[in-house]
Amino acid sequence: MGPHRRHRTSLEGDIDLSESTWRPLNPVERGKAKAAFYDIVNHFDGSSNPTTEKPYSRTKLVRLTYEYSLSDDPRCPFLQEFLRFVNISIDDSINFDDKATVDEIRSGLNSFADFLLNNFFLPLKASAIKTPQPSPAGSSQAPSRHSALESRERVASLRRDCLIRDRHRCVISRNFDLIEADRRYENSGDDFALDDEGQLLIDQDPDSFAELEVAHILPHSLNTTTANPELNKSKAIALEILDMFDNGIVYLIGGPDIDRPLNALTLRIDLHRQFGSFKISFEAMQKSSYWSCWR
Repeated sequence: MGPHRRHRTSLEGDIDLSESTWRPLNPVERGKAKAAFYDIVNHFDGSSNPTTEKPYSRTKLVRLTYEYSLSDDPRCPFLQEFLRFVNISIDDSINFDDKATVDEIRSGLNSFADFLLNNFFLPLKASAIKTPQPSPAGSSQAPSRHSALESRERVASLRRDCLIRDRHRCVISRNFDLIEADRRYENSGDDFALDDEGQLLIDQDPDSFAELEVAHILPHSLNTTTANPELNKSKAIALEILDMFDNGIVYLIGGPDIDRPLNALTLRIDLHRQFGSFKISFEAMQKSSYWSCWR
């Protein structure tokens, strides 16, 4: 292990996650950073004790966060930030037989995990089920200069666009939107109303209809400011961490763009709540195709 450098902790106040702190790495450096990361997490995975991992497995959180956030960013910001927390440079040789070294790395790993949990995952979970839901008539309101009303109008348009894209069905359960079904019954008559595939609604199981909501993937509230400066600061840190996971994504959801179909799903109300509570996730299978998983 190289010369001593004090590792950073999540209790030291502001931690700079601006892009300038992550220099581009060449292929050899990226390989070394990745190898050091796995040497560390594999060591603590193999020596972890479930009784001391409460209230959650910090090693597992760090490992899975990295593996689910892999990107082509040559800076490898996640790896650079992790190594900074554990006080290891890319060229260091780690002596896992030295107790002081292991204790210092463990402390840095735990601080990094807590930093991610407290500044990203917990705030994300707290706000994920708070997508504002417009009334069906909300999209007919005249445009307004008031930002709150404009936001509601965007969400109303988002709901409409997601329903059309998702063929008026929950992307998980495939329930057809109950409000849309009632509208089609009223317009076309019970014996002629069709779903988006051209099938008669009256022939479908009554349990296949449900009220649906638009669910933001990244919470709507991430891009809203409040009168509370501490809350605004917390949101800014969460966005910096998000950019560390996937460089450039913050610009895709900046301002009104967070209310675009790219960042939303059509879900049944109860499934929306489970998705917001991290009890349901989606895993990519192929382009534009995902598999839903229950936790």
